[in-house]
Amino acid sequence: MTELAVVTGAARGLGQAIAARLTADGYRVITVDRPGAGCAYGFDLADTEGLAGLADAVRRDHGPIHVLVNNAGVARLEHFNEITVAGWQAVMRVNCDAPFFLAQRVAEHMIADGVRGRIVNVSSKNGLMAEAGLAHYNASKGAL
Repeated sequence: MTELAVVTGAARGLGQAIAARLTADGYRVITVDRPGAGCAYGFDLADTEGLAGLADAVRRDHGPIHVLVNNAGVARLEHFNEITVAGWQAVMRVNCDAPFFLAQRVAEHMIADGVRGRIVNVSSKNGLMAEAGLAHYNASKGAL
């Protein structure tokens, strides 16, 4: 059986390219992005309470997960002094909380399934060098 890879943020850009490369390398690839984005699983990663269910559904529908690529991310261009608690939390939920809790559940599955898997978290140069107007994004990518 071909190994299964799951890629978040796969509707466009880097995530789409990662999914295409994994497919070219022979993986069965399951794509995840916001609902309506045209991926196999439409899921809002800000819904951290639903992440275990997402991982469970992929495993149930497609079998053991061998690779997880946490690529999804959001950024909001806002001045430092204008970032609200809700705005901060929205960025952190997708960029930090979702990769952590999705990886946690997938790792549990990998252990239960006896899979020597790989979990890759895609960060950004902004995690090392801050960019003006993106304090919450910079912090989230540094944390990741």
